[in-house]
Order: sequence, then C-alpha cells, then structure tokens
Amino acid sequence: MKEHGHLLREQIAKQEEFIKKAKKEIGRLIDSLSAEELMEKVLLGATKHLDQPLTQSFLDDQQRAEILHSFQVINYSQKEGLCDAVIAAFTPLIELRAKHALAYEDADAEMRMQNKDITPVNERIYFTINGNRLHLHLLASHERKNQVEDLYKDALHKIVPFVKAHPEIEVIGGWSWLNATKTYGAMKERLGFTISDILPEELEGYEHSDNRPRKNALISREEFLQLYEN
Repeated sequence: MKEHGHLLREQIAKQEEFIKKAKKEIGRLIDSLSAEELMEKVLLGATKHLDQPLTQSFLDDQQRAEILHSFQVINYSQKEGLCDAVIAAFTPLIELRAKHALAYEDADAEMRMQNKDITPVNERIYFTINGNRLHLHLLASHERKNQVEDLYKDALHKIVPFVKAHPEIEVIGGWSWLNATKTYGAMKERLGFTISDILPEELEGYEHSDNRPRKNALISREEFLQLYEN
C-alpha cells in the first residue's frame, strides 16, 4: 500500500512537471505565432503523440479521435484563456506519459537510436566521431537515473573493440553541460575521465539555446584501454 502511494505521488509529480514545461512552451508559441501557425503547430504535435505506436497501445481509435477533436475545437484566435485550453486538451496525453514514463522514455530513446549519423552502444548511450575524438552521448535518462553510471561503464567496455580497430582515435570524451554538474562531473571522474574547461575553438560553429556552463570530460586512448580493455 505504501509503495502504491509512493508511485502515485511520483506520477503526480511527473504530471505537474510535464504541465509546467508544456505551459512555458505553449506560452512561447502563443507569443510568437499567428493563430493559424499556432493551430498547425499544436495539431501537428498532438497528432505526432497520438500516432506513436506506444500511445496507440494504450488508447483505442475512439479515444484518440476524441482527444484530437478537443484540439480541433479550440479557438486559436482568442488569446485569453488559450494556453489553458491547449493544456486541457493535452492533459490526457500528459497523464498517459506520466503514468508510463519509463515506457515512453525507452520508446523515445529507441527512435533516436535509429539516426544513421550515430552509433548506438546500449539503450541510452551512443557515440559519434569528431576528428580524433570518440564522443559518448547520453540520451534522456530521467527514468533510469540510478543506472546511468552502470550504463556508462557498459558503454565504455563495449566500445573497446572499435577503439582498438581505429588507431586514429586518440581521445574518448567531449564537452557537455552535464560534465559541469557535480553529479555527472564526479561520475565521469570515477570512470577515469578528467574534467577541464573547454577551449574557445572547440565551440566554434555551435549555438546553444541556454547559458548553462559546459565542461570537457576526456580520457586518452592509452588510459582508456588500460582501464577498460579487460
């Protein structure tokens, strides 16, 4: 009973967080788009959610049609109360995502891993190559946050054959805002990486939508193989 109550509180907290983020994004769209553009954007987003195979496994055709209809009847020209109306239409989908948060996060990660420009390593980590660097990337892992260090360890062991077969790879790692946080920075250090400031030339050509600090987390080829080859 206590466990059920804990899970219910977690679900409600996730739902409230999703709604908070959705309100911020909808408010931004209302301020920047015309009524027609907003309607098109919202309907596209709703349809995308409703067409997800995972959503279709939870909702039947009639339920999905009713949710879509709730978006279609909104008066997008009437700005007063518009944000609340859009959020109300999204609420059934938000509740569904909060209730099945891990399943949706897994599905999102699986879809991202289909990108032909990346190389998947495990269910949350993939790598890219940039010059002489192999850069590991972590997908959203809110529902697996207690497993992130093990996922990294698993990935580091799995990429050993690739690194050995490509002598041009001299460094493993790269920069990220995660490396600048105490939690992930300390984790990377436990895994053998060195945390350092980013050189200005490393950021050339990159644009960020936020001002979060970013740090490098790097390990040399030799150190990496010494730690993870066996």
